Amino acid sequence: AVVLAMLADAFLSEPLREWVQERLDRFFYRDRLDYRRALVEFGRTLTAEIRLEPMLASLLHRISQALLVDRLAIFVDDATQSGPFTLARSTGLDWEGPLDLGFLGSLTGGRGYLFFESAEAPDLTPAQRRTVEQLGLAYFIPCRVQERVVAVLGLAKTVDGNYLSSDDLDLLFTGRKTMAGVPI
Repeated sequence: AVVLAMLADAFLSEPLREWVQERLDRFFYRDRLDYRRALVEFGRTLTAEIRLEPMLASLLHRISQALLVDRLAIFVDDATQSGPFTLARSTGLDWEGPLDLGFLGSLTGGRGYLFFESAEAPDLTPAQRRTVEQLGLAYFIPCRVQERVVAVLGLAKTVDGNYLSSDDLDLLFTGRKTMAGVPI
């Protein structure tokens, strides 16, 4: 009877302990769990789809949900175009005329990411300033494969008008390492 009681205790207490631990983690570490969940979803999105267009659409949707950003874009390296990158997919962006994305070329030199608080950056040409202003994106984060930038993720401020937090940027930089494993 004692042995059976010990076995029953062992089988019942482990699931109960895990359930209590999971609830405590959700209560105290909600933000971290949400970020982990978002990162896992990024990985699933990237590995579940092999066609570029649906993968980019799904990726933008997941990033938008995770970070509460309603304007974002993905620019891909396109050897057939005159500039280093072309706009592959976007959400919530409106623009008129051609886009001068030449400023994204500076990301190929190892720079971490570009941040524009306004389009008045001194190292932009007038056409590039107009592009930055029209797009309304604040962050441009490169996605590398073996030290080569193959895409750039552009994001605006959050829907509340706030800049991304350091945790948000950490998630993006971790996610871009995951994205880099997928050939574009």
